[in-house]
Amino acid sequence: TKTYPSRTINYRPIPVPNSQAEAYPKMYAMYAAGTLGDNFAFDPSHWEFYRAVPQGLLRSIDDLVAQDKLDFTPWFSAFIDMQHYKGKMWGMPSWGWTGADGLHFNQVALDEVGLAAPDHNSPDWTMDKVREYAAKLQKKNGAQVARYGINLSLAAIGATIIARGYSSDILSADGTKMMLTDPKTLPAMQLISDITTADKVDSLPGSFQGAEAGLFGSGKLGIDMNGSLLVFQIDKAITDPKLAKLKSVLFPKRPDGKRPSQLRGGTWNINSKSKYVQEAWQFVKQLSSHDGILTMNTVGNEGALVRPDVLEDPYFTGNPNFMVFKENLANAILAIVPANARGTEYETVFSQSFAELYLAKSDFTTALQHI
Repeated sequence: TKTYPSRTINYRPIPVPNSQAEAYPKMYAMYAAGTLGDNFAFDPSHWEFYRAVPQGLLRSIDDLVAQDKLDFTPWFSAFIDMQHYKGKMWGMPSWGWTGADGLHFNQVALDEVGLAAPDHNSPDWTMDKVREYAAKLQKKNGAQVARYGINLSLAAIGATIIARGYSSDILSADGTKMMLTDPKTLPAMQLISDITTADKVDSLPGSFQGAEAGLFGSGKLGIDMNGSLLVFQIDKAITDPKLAKLKSVLFPKRPDGKRPSQLRGGTWNINSKSKYVQEAWQFVKQLSSHDGILTMNTVGNEGALVRPDVLEDPYFTGNPNFMVFKENLANAILAIVPANARGTEYETVFSQSFAELYLAKSDFTTALQHI
């Protein structure tokens, strides 16, 4: 407003019942009708970025970056890389995190069974140990489960992390085929099967009042597989420290020294039909600035972790369980984009068919072949 006093910013939210992904169909229709705003977000990790670019909705910002000689060093490089597609840059980072790349332990449960929290820098911390901890933290009162050993992330985002823990993936590097039956991926799938169907210590079906944070806070969960985004939610859910106390750790390091992670993030874009390009560009820069990103966290309760300088704010540094994830933000492994860019369908179909494995609807080999 100071830069362009003659302009007025109109904020036009698109009401959706559940998630931002439900807004995209309307955004395509609004663009076709010429009513979509100058600034919007077709987020890479919702996969729509890879559809919107070829359809011409986004304006490239390469000339604007050059015009301002914009320095990208304030942002984590991986989130800047995410803004590129088909040889051009289409936006600036908004929200971002590194996926379900951690394990949130209930220290009260650990103390009860006489276990120390894992040291994620120790060579003794392995993927097999995850299963051991989950089994030991399971607690029953007769036939009833008093505490689940673990809550695994069993959608594509979680299966990817576990596969990457074995130096593999669930998608080929070019995004053209599933890798679940690949010899390097099989141990990851076996671990999931062992925890869910052999040991039966996973919190299946995984739907509870208050979701997983509420389950953790009530003392009914030993380990939650999730990332940095859940730290603050769990903290809010813990109302009785006698039932739960949070201790977050990362997954074990791989032989190549990397932690399993999956970069997830968003973008701020400019409408290719915008008549006010310079104004729209200034707004994108403001949204992606230190103050813009910090506000998105503190007021919007969002996981906007795309800038190292933001993470130095007391909002983050005052939470030791959150700071654990700073390591992965600086060394994130990129997500693999499905070759046909139909990521939404890919994740939906994966979630539906993967249940055949973790609910033991068929034998291990058959289940993997059907996904």
